[in-house]
Amino acid sequence: LDPFPSCSSSCRSFPPFVQPPPLAISTLKNLEQICTMKLCSVLVLLSVLSLAESFTLPALHSSISSSSPSSSMSVSFPRRRDSTPLWRMSADDNKPKRVAIIGSGLAGLALAIALEKLPTGVETVKIFERTGQLRPNVGGGLQINGAVSVLSRLGLESELSSTGNRAKLIRSRKADGSALLEVDIPKLFQSTAASRAALMQGNDARQLGIMRDALQAILYRNIPEGTSVEFGKAVDSIAVGSSPSLPSTLRFADGSTEQFDLVVGCDGLKSKVREEIVGVEKPFYSGIKIQFGVGERRPDGGLRKEADTDQVHQWFGEGGYAFTATYGGVDGKKYDQIALISEEPVPAAENENYEEADRRAELIAGLERSGMPADLLLMPEQCQRFFDVGVYFHNPLVPWVKGNLVLAGDAAHAMPPFLGQGANQAVQDAYCLAEAIAAIGSSHPDLSAALRSYQNQRQPPTTRIMLNSWLIGKLETQAGPGAEFRNGVFSVLGKLGIAKQVFLDGALPKV
Repeated sequence: LDPFPSCSSSCRSFPPFVQPPPLAISTLKNLEQICTMKLCSVLVLLSVLSLAESFTLPALHSSISSSSPSSSMSVSFPRRRDSTPLWRMSADDNKPKRVAIIGSGLAGLALAIALEKLPTGVETVKIFERTGQLRPNVGGGLQINGAVSVLSRLGLESELSSTGNRAKLIRSRKADGSALLEVDIPKLFQSTAASRAALMQGNDARQLGIMRDALQAILYRNIPEGTSVEFGKAVDSIAVGSSPSLPSTLRFADGSTEQFDLVVGCDGLKSKVREEIVGVEKPFYSGIKIQFGVGERRPDGGLRKEADTDQVHQWFGEGGYAFTATYGGVDGKKYDQIALISEEPVPAAENENYEEADRRAELIAGLERSGMPADLLLMPEQCQRFFDVGVYFHNPLVPWVKGNLVLAGDAAHAMPPFLGQGANQAVQDAYCLAEAIAAIGSSHPDLSAALRSYQNQRQPPTTRIMLNSWLIGKLETQAGPGAEFRNGVFSVLGKLGIAKQVFLDGALPKV
């Protein structure tokens, strides 16, 4: 089975100096076969993958990480007015002066902040968002670690810490309550000099649970005062400059046009910028669906016990697993979330806009089928909103750059959520891209070289994390004998410390 049927041969390969590990390529191209292999082969594959990462990652790094869309609207979120650059320098003529960011998600907003905080020489930044506003109470909770480390460099750690819910422990169990593995997060983050520097804030681990809309609001408040944000502004087409030094023209659905020296596609799963770079693609359905339930914690409690709010819990059952955690939200509120990740042969909608539906009964029925404990079956009764997400595979081995167009976040590498790294990697993309632009005139002679450096630095680690997440998701949703084997695998990985190292590797920022 070819997972990239719509991709030409030219977009399947890297230049020789950034070739991903052969294991990564073969794993991708044989994904469906892996799912039907003998279960012992899955264990061997995971073990070899973990070992291969240890040897290939340093080499890779050394050589190379709603309103109508036709009407423009504004919103009244407060914006910080004391935003001061961390460095000041005169603009270099080779640096882009006008930058368009397509999409006001996490990658787009983080990029706007980084472009101002780092010495990029950018004079004008405009963010174009196709929806009519930043919507509150949309989406679920995020576990962020590497993103906290990177955003702390931009002066946001205090706001993140005061809003997020700090997690200290990960507990994985079988549905009957038998322990599989535990991860003491502060202890793990203190285990190496690199992780202590990047992932510890004093005695506290930089591991926060935060609602997506709360993180988006923090980023929006901190974009520079001069940055323009236009809502209800959908890109209709892009005319790429005939050379990277010539501006590209954006044509919007309302008929207006604007030219920019650099266009950054942070426009998510259905990216217009990616379509211009790569062409029309068809994502590959994974056979896995995730059902979410979210409930606000009240003074008298919430879905979870108070003693569990600094812990992330997993229960592995028949054909899937349940996940519960607590997250900080807007206005100091706290939320509990339950998610059921399970096999679903009928393709489920990707639901990139997190559209809600009353799925309470369906979530309860899914938990029952997976044999989850009684206290988990009660949680959906207290949830206020529900949404489902079908998990799809988007080819990460495509070009991210075309002329002065470049991709970041989900537009570049939409990730299966099984390692919780989507938001973390999107923020790292933003910072890395701003760093590359800042280095024009020193490390990079021009914009083309800077964009190549950005892709070379970010594509290998995000592809590797995506592969790990994909394989883990397949293993975690096994049924029958596969479920028993999965439980044994996680028990062994926990005792050997491999599970901790996989988690730590994902958490450590690569920029």
